[in-house]
Amino acid sequence: MLKIFKLLVIVCFGQVFVQSSEAQIFNRPIPAVPASQLPRSYTQRVQTSPVEAAMLRNRPSKKYYLDTDDVLGIFIEGILGKMDEMPPVQLPDPDSDLPPSIGYPVPVRDDGTISLPLVEPIAVRGLTITQAEALIKSKYLDPDQPILKRENRIMVSLMRKRTISVYVLRGDESQSATLNRQRSGIVNQRSDQSRRSTRLRLPEGDNDLLNALSRTGGLPGVNARSDVRIYRSGGTQAGSVGRYQSGGKYNRGFSEFPRTAMGGSSYARTPASSQSTSNRYAQPTAYSPNGTRVTTVPTRQRAGENIIIGPTDARLNDGDVVVIEPRDTEVYYTGGLLGGGEFPLPRDRGIDVLEAIATAGQSVGAAGQNGFAVIPQRTPTEVLILRPRPGQSQLAIRVDVNRALADPTQRVQIRAGDLLILRHSRREQIQNAGIGVLNAYGVRQIFGN
Repeated sequence: MLKIFKLLVIVCFGQVFVQSSEAQIFNRPIPAVPASQLPRSYTQRVQTSPVEAAMLRNRPSKKYYLDTDDVLGIFIEGILGKMDEMPPVQLPDPDSDLPPSIGYPVPVRDDGTISLPLVEPIAVRGLTITQAEALIKSKYLDPDQPILKRENRIMVSLMRKRTISVYVLRGDESQSATLNRQRSGIVNQRSDQSRRSTRLRLPEGDNDLLNALSRTGGLPGVNARSDVRIYRSGGTQAGSVGRYQSGGKYNRGFSEFPRTAMGGSSYARTPASSQSTSNRYAQPTAYSPNGTRVTTVPTRQRAGENIIIGPTDARLNDGDVVVIEPRDTEVYYTGGLLGGGEFPLPRDRGIDVLEAIATAGQSVGAAGQNGFAVIPQRTPTEVLILRPRPGQSQLAIRVDVNRALADPTQRVQIRAGDLLILRHSRREQIQNAGIGVLNAYGVRQIFGN
């Protein structure tokens, strides 16, 4: 009976100790905001997807208008070609979409004219092939002073389109960040910020962002930022492409998403006075530090977000430079009972606090383990998320794992730079202390040494 009495005393003392709100704990208390008091935006999952590729190309046109550096194929029987002979046929370049041309090459000069025998220079700039052919025929078949008979054949075709010279600098060639398991949670293979340079000559009509990307490796991958910058060489109007949130206001600015190293939303918010749902395209001009005009075109969008790319935003002009910046590896850190570690964040979706704990190798919601003890000790259920903020401050968020398991609104989304510390709550520390005493002393009192 004495042993049982001692055991009851130990149990009662432990219960009273646990009920006391003034109990002292070993961990230093950290002021933190409970997850239940955070705005809904902290628990909303972020998912991204590529923008429609069709918006990155020029609007297709059925007509082609001539200009400087176009090359025409012209056959004029008796003048450019002998009588009663077959006109020469020229095959197009392998990557050209033009059909075979007929005649001899005649380039369009800088002033928009072509030079042909026996007639003054003929202005063809802004004309279609059909219109240019009709104009040439009118020069040689003038009723007042005809140079040729109407039986003489005159054929005009497009031999080669003018080209646009652009440069593409790609920084998304390096390997994505991986986790080196042998080094205890160290992320390696980060981007080295290097870029691969390519010079392209794009035919007129194909001088758009989609063609430039397709010819240099395809659309930006997981190692690239979520936007492409076009450094303009001429006076083309430039700015950031407009972004719309479903049911929301128009945002003029654009920046990398979904996370930033400082833990905040990366949207460049527009003051309420300048927001409007009537504007379809962003009009402000952006400049680089040296004064170059820059157009920023997003390549990915969030779920529920509509991106509008204007008719000229994706058009490339002669001398433009397309830059795809490498994406910095976004990571979060672990400490406390999770152990020290550094883990990469997914590219196209967000992860919540429970997924981050599981990624770090800790079981979520598992029963306590204590060897062969009669009463297992409590597992840790308190997670502190230390989120850096601008300056030297930080935001501390407290998450109860048990509540988060039952209530998805308690699952805070992890952002780049977050530090997750898993530890026992005050109650769990005290209970574990009592359980340890009971396992080591109480059981021995009941069953003997």
